Order: sequence, then structure tokens, then C-alpha cells
Amino acid sequence: MNDDACLINIGRAGTVDDAALCAALDANTLGGAVLDVHRQEPLPADSAMWDQTGLIVTPHISGFTFPRTASALIAANIERIRRGEEPYPVVDRSLGY
Repeated sequence: MNDDACLINIGRAGTVDDAALCAALDANTLGGAVLDVHRQEPLPADSAMWDQTGLIVTPHISGFTFPRTASALIAANIERIRRGEEPYPVVDRSLGY
């Protein structure tokens, strides 16, 4: 990547080596980064990633919701609830989102 490039990861947290990313940002060999996924969700309040220069952290909401695909998840959750199971995913507001 060029040193003015911006890395955007909305896929899987394991795709990005956090330490290497921070080192590249510190060395200015990468122009910036946007991470929507993290090894620990939500990103802990004490994570150094929050203060990393050139890094934008988003709360894992970068994707759009489309009725065609969302309806399958809703239907599957209705079936889970009917079987007495927990729906997926479950929001835990105590975690921050």
C-alpha cells in the first residue's frame, strides 16, 4: 500500500494485525485506518486503539440492512424463540452497545 493509503476493515477482526497497524500509523507508512471490527467487541474503553493517531474506530455498524437478507434473520429468530432459544444476535447494553 502507498504511505497515504487508508485501510478500511469491515470484515473480520483477525484480518488486521493490531500491533503492525499501529506501528505503520506511527511510522507514517500508512495514511490512516478505519476499523469497524475488533478482536474484542466492543473495543474496551482502555484500548490504546482509541488514542491511535490516524485511526477511526466505528461501533461495528458499517453494513447496510437490506429487507431481503434481514428477513431471513428475523424468521430464524422467530423459530429460535418458538423453540425456547435465545435470538441472535443479542444486544448487551452493559457492554456499551
